[in-house]
Amino acid sequence: MVDGLVIALAVFTLVAVTRRLHPARPIPVVILTGLSAAWTWANLRDPGWEEVWIESAPRELNPITRALFYRGWPLAPFMLCIIHGNRFRPDGFESWAMVIDRLVLLAALWLARLGCDRLAIRNCDHVGK
Repeated sequence: MVDGLVIALAVFTLVAVTRRLHPARPIPVVILTGLSAAWTWANLRDPGWEEVWIESAPRELNPITRALFYRGWPLAPFMLCIIHGNRFRPDGFESWAMVIDRLVLLAALWLARLGCDRLAIRNCDHVGK
């Protein structure tokens, strides 16, 4: 369920960025799709933190944060969790890891689209002269 949520979030963000203001050209769409796929892979892979910490996610967390507790890029929820007495003590900020991940994806996609559009305009101006 959580894997489907992460994939749906990446697809929704990709569609929102490619359709903003005016439709994107085909090449930027391919680049943006590749960036979304890389973000999705980075968020769904198991980085091995659970074996390092030898502790499961705290029960107090919501189901999505618990499922993604050790996964996520650039931040996993466990990175925002307070550690006290060699145990994780959730304080409510763990759920923000997914928000930060999405903001990173939005920024990367918008910058990539802006760069592709600028290159396309520059190349069109250069070819026309």
